[in-house]
Parts: sequence; structure tokens; C-alpha cells
Amino acid sequence: MMLIDGIPVVEYGPPALLALVVLMILTGRLVPRRTYDDKVHEAQEWRTESRIKDQQIIEKDSQIQHLSEVGRTVESIMRSIQKGPDNSGGGGCP
Repeated sequence: MMLIDGIPVVEYGPPALLALVVLMILTGRLVPRRTYDDKVHEAQEWRTESRIKDQQIIEKDSQIQHLSEVGRTVESIMRSIQKGPDNSGGGGCP
């Protein structure tokens, strides 16, 4: 006896098989190949976009790190300018 989802198909014949197929279509367990292919293609596009976004995030993080280093350098220069010349001796004007 052949069982599909617990239903003895051989015992009930073709009408039961047709009813089972219709039920599977209505519940979304059986979909047309075109729909399946569309979903697979959509998933591949999302993966590709995700990889592109990941690369963009990595690049952005790298640029932020570089800009932070530049910012620290500029801050150091600006602090030394604010302090003025060092009067600890050496060849300055009297």
C-alpha cells in the first residue's frame, strides 16, 4: 500500500490523488516550477547584493579608520599650535 502524507493513495484511487495534489497546491507544499525558479533567482540576487554590501561596509570601515588616524594627527597639530612656541630655551627671539 502506497502512502503519501499518511493517506493510502492506492486504496482510494485517482480521485484521492487529485484531491491530494489540489490540497498540496492550496497549502503551498506543491508549487509550479516557474515559481520555484523565480524564488531561487531572487535568493541568488539577494546573496549577490549582500556580498556587495558586505564589501562596501568593509571599505567604509577602512576609510573610517584612516580618517580617524588623520583626525588624531590634525588634533595633535592643532593642540601644539594652541600651546604656542616652547619657551624652554633654544634659539628663539629674546
